[in-house]
Amino acid sequence: MSKRKLNVGIVGCGFVVDYYMDTIFNYKQLNLVGVTDIINERSDKVNEHYKVPAFKSAKELVEKTDLDILINLTDPHNHFEVTKLAFDNGIHVYSEKPITMDIEEIRGLYKMADEKNLYLSTAPCNLLSPAAQTLLKAVKGGKIGQARVAYAEMDDGPVHLMNPERWKSKMGVSWPIKDEFEVGCTLEHIGYVSSWLIAMFGRVKEITAFSDCLDSHKCSDLIDPINSPDFSIAILKHESGVVSRVTSGIMAPKNRSLQVVGDKGVLSVEDTWDNYCPVKFEEYTSLKLKAKRKTYISKNPLFRLLFGLRKKTITPIKRKRSLNPFHNNMEMDFCLGIANLADAILNDTKPTFDNEFSFHINEVSLHTQYALNKAAVKLSDGIKANKIKIS
Repeated sequence: MSKRKLNVGIVGCGFVVDYYMDTIFNYKQLNLVGVTDIINERSDKVNEHYKVPAFKSAKELVEKTDLDILINLTDPHNHFEVTKLAFDNGIHVYSEKPITMDIEEIRGLYKMADEKNLYLSTAPCNLLSPAAQTLLKAVKGGKIGQARVAYAEMDDGPVHLMNPERWKSKMGVSWPIKDEFEVGCTLEHIGYVSSWLIAMFGRVKEITAFSDCLDSHKCSDLIDPINSPDFSIAILKHESGVVSRVTSGIMAPKNRSLQVVGDKGVLSVEDTWDNYCPVKFEEYTSLKLKAKRKTYISKNPLFRLLFGLRKKTITPIKRKRSLNPFHNNMEMDFCLGIANLADAILNDTKPTFDNEFSFHINEVSLHTQYALNKAAVKLSDGIKANKIKIS
């Protein structure tokens, strides 16, 4: 491609748009040509605050600009139509998760993308962060020997008890309480760790999942009861033979940690939402493993030091910081995926979140979410109870 930068446009100017606007101008390969929202006052605010042209509709944005990538930040119930509009006009799409709430709709979109030779990349993109890449390099480099099992937590805390009705974006847009609870924490959050696990250990061959709504009356003074899952757990059997366990929820205290256990030790990340979170390594030796079992050693700081029980920090993959510290209570660059997609298009290569990888992330998310229904989800090679084989 002869272009040096690509024209991108944003559809959806709700609560999340500020996260994207914080860093999108840092990428020279991206030229933001316009924004729009079904509520025009929102896109007008973006126009006023960030000096970006605002359009009256997604159709007008597509027709009046030479878009290369459409960034779909609408609510999940509108993702399908907006993405289809882009594909009908030969435009690549970067979509917030989930791509849609329905697996057959997702299949249809990817079929369309393949037929038109277009990309449909998906958020979240924290897999591209220095923290994730450092972890992947350590795992693939044999730091812990043969990986055996991984534990991932994606608990965001009891948000309904944190006065979410007061949460505002930089531009004053309220956090969409009803939409967030209806979509559910699994579809909103599991991708932040499942993408890491799939990148490390390969496709998921089989899922054993459970989900439930533990409290349907969250923020009941503001919204009607909602029965979407607020807790889920999935056991993933990867094609490499590694088994991972992912927990998502908005009941337990905040915990976004990830541990990968191998024959030679454990690699861990305390917060997968922090792009620059240190990756820690705890080496296994017979002496250390036996020492950890002794309470008088494991609880004594001096003995822990003498027996080498402290975790060591892995040398991180260096990457220029694109964020200011304490960015919106997290250090996460939401535009990494868009930049990665643009680079792939410009250089005629495959993005990290290509169509196959993006589809698989969403497939895993949906099958975990809908374990709530306790009904069989029919796939090409069938399922048994809630144990799902991934095609």
